[in-house]
Amino acid sequence: MFSIRHSRPDGRRRLLASWFMALAALAFAPLLTGCGGGGDAAPVVGVAGGEVEGPAGSRVTVPAGALASDTEVAITESAAGAPALPATVSMGSEVFALTPHGTVFSKPVRVRLPADPQRVAAGLTGFLYKTNASGGWERVPGAVVADGFVTAEVTSFSWFGFFAFPPTISTQPADVAVTEPAPASFEVTALGSPPFMYQWQRSNDAGARWSNLAGASQRTLALASTSADPAGNGGDDGALFRVIVSNPDGATTSQVASLSVAPVPVLPVITTQPASLTVAPGVDAPFSVGANGNGLVYQWQRSNDGGVSWADLAGQTNASLLLTAVQLADDGAQLRVQVSNAAGPTTSAVAVLTVVATPPPPAPTGSRIAAGYDFSAFGLNPGSGASWGSSTHLGAGDGLPDRLVAGPMPLVNAIAVAAGSGHGGAIDDQGRAWVWGGNSFGQLGTGNLNPLGTVTQNGFGSRYQAVALGSDHSLWLRTDGRIEAAGYNGNGALGQPDSVYLSQSLLVVPGTATYTAIAAGNSFSLAVRSDGTVWIWGHNSRGQYGTPPANDAVHRHTPVQVSGLPGGIRAVATGMAHSLALDSAGQVWAWGESTNGKLGIGSTTGNWAPATRVSMPGTFVAIACGAEFSLALRDDGVLYAWGIDETGQLGQGRPLGMSNVPLVVPGLPPIRDMDGGWGLGHALAVGQDGSLWAWGRNNAGQLGDGTRVDRNTPVQVLPPLSIP
Repeated sequence: MFSIRHSRPDGRRRLLASWFMALAALAFAPLLTGCGGGGDAAPVVGVAGGEVEGPAGSRVTVPAGALASDTEVAITESAAGAPALPATVSMGSEVFALTPHGTVFSKPVRVRLPADPQRVAAGLTGFLYKTNASGGWERVPGAVVADGFVTAEVTSFSWFGFFAFPPTISTQPADVAVTEPAPASFEVTALGSPPFMYQWQRSNDAGARWSNLAGASQRTLALASTSADPAGNGGDDGALFRVIVSNPDGATTSQVASLSVAPVPVLPVITTQPASLTVAPGVDAPFSVGANGNGLVYQWQRSNDGGVSWADLAGQTNASLLLTAVQLADDGAQLRVQVSNAAGPTTSAVAVLTVVATPPPPAPTGSRIAAGYDFSAFGLNPGSGASWGSSTHLGAGDGLPDRLVAGPMPLVNAIAVAAGSGHGGAIDDQGRAWVWGGNSFGQLGTGNLNPLGTVTQNGFGSRYQAVALGSDHSLWLRTDGRIEAAGYNGNGALGQPDSVYLSQSLLVVPGTATYTAIAAGNSFSLAVRSDGTVWIWGHNSRGQYGTPPANDAVHRHTPVQVSGLPGGIRAVATGMAHSLALDSAGQVWAWGESTNGKLGIGSTTGNWAPATRVSMPGTFVAIACGAEFSLALRDDGVLYAWGIDETGQLGQGRPLGMSNVPLVVPGLPPIRDMDGGWGLGHALAVGQDGSLWAWGRNNAGQLGDGTRVDRNTPVQVLPPLSIP
């Protein structure tokens, strides 16, 4: 701008000054109304003020006295060099640069920029924003939107824009893990235009539903104390948290953070102590421990000096320990395990390893009574055995028709007897195997497909402690904890690949694991490992694995673990497509196909169920399965039954069709042993006084009561003391 200095204000000079100022105004008028684009020089605004127009109708009006010196003012539609806008911004105009950036006016300058509220996302409100000296965007107060423009007064130049600027969360809430009852806190940091409002929310059902937390309206959420109970049961473990951050522009929801609350650590409790073993040289010696507690860590130790000193066994940090191929030099070794968690260690009792050239016979581990499809058998020790029912499967070798009462079979000193659908097996007190009956798939393991009409000792070459027979295959548990199998390998029941259709000889189930209990179903197998876990292989289309067939109908040829069971399982039983397990606490668990109520869990919905505890009062000591029903024996000798009841299998006095909850079998003395049969099914039980009882299907005389009449209530087959 031009400036004029005055000396003496006489008339002639006043006239000259007026004329000169008029010329100056005419000369600079184009500069004050320039458009600021097209490469033209930027308009110059001085002390007298002026108005500058830019693209899209943008305008700056500078009042007189707002500037102390001449300034080239320009408006450009450009975000070049401006601070980045977050993805949450909803634009109602482009970004405009008013330069020179950082110009400060002594009086407010009016800014007008294009603004289209319709461009802003539904539910949000647009405002005029400008950048500040800190490099951020801030809302311009007092802005007015009208006729497609937003107008406001400012005192400095920067980048401007009309948009909605909901909060952006720069620091998300983080997962928190604590030990009860410690406090827990979550925090969030938001960017955007304040003021911010916060509302924390909580979900107790994995995010399906969210509830506002009363009073939780700060950027930090603090829980004064926590509980290790599950969130769904009123505690805090597994609870989810998030926060909704809002300002007048809109709202943003944070990511979800989880709270994990561990219970106060308590010393581990050993529920099953390691057991001493007596074995022969060259075999494996398995030891195991059962323990309750959180965060358990195991360390096995060995003493070779009678317990004076102990040394950790390197790498032996599981609940089970397997000493492979022990020798006479290992005789007398002592083993124990330290089970530890955050609260400290608990040391188990000592187990002694005895290695002798001729080991003692195996201890009885199985039932001495067995119910097959249409026959029954039991063994005595000392003594022989008896069988009755269909002559095809008795193994008696007498050529008689169906035997309607108990008769002799050449079975000496049996400690375990089992029956499949049409074949039988037993183990004597020397650990030797005996077999008889049908053999169409090689299930007797004799090396051929010929049936056996008499009980025959099979020279399998191993010593056994348990036997389980399925529909067409057999399992034999060796004294070293390994499993051998023979018969039909459909879908992998023998643990062998598909290329093995059947095996007429016993094959070892692959793997290095050792087992303590076995059960055989309809083309699937079940076993308890030395660590108390349950493993299954073979057929799987009806929920046998405890997973829904719709999600998992894969038949497996190698063992996989059954999920959902507690630790310390000590016995298993199988029917056609369902299974039972007995834990160390004396509770019964069921899974698999649930039709006919055979799981005993009060429902048949979905025709399958995962591992579920069967609700019965008391502590149980034994379990058994028929094809479509189940049995459980309480420690006071009371017997429970549930499942199908078409032929009186449940012994209730009249056929119920089925029961999906356990029922006490009436009319029995205190019981010590029992078994359930295949097909339509019958049941057998041995009283604590040695008496033998039977009920259910009797078409071939399998009840042994001298008739072929089905029985709805137990009948006594043999008097007391017949079975010691």
